Amino acid sequence: MKFDEIAEAFEVLSTVELKAIYDKFGEFGLKEGVVLPDGSRCGGGYFRQKSANDIFEEEFSAVDPFAF
Repeated sequence: MKFDEIAEAFEVLSTVELKAIYDKFGEFGLKEGVVLPDGSRCGGGYFRQKSANDIFEEEFSAVDPFAF
């Protein structure tokens, strides 16, 4: 589902640490991780924390548009 993909992208890009890993190593770096030249690991283990519905509710139901 396209909204699930968008929700995952929103979660990654709105989290500084995840965005930095994604910018440097891409989706593989987030989910699988990479071994750096010094032998340490970076990234890995990412899975979406919030469902698409949870993100939609947070973003679009915070304010009642009909409240006066």
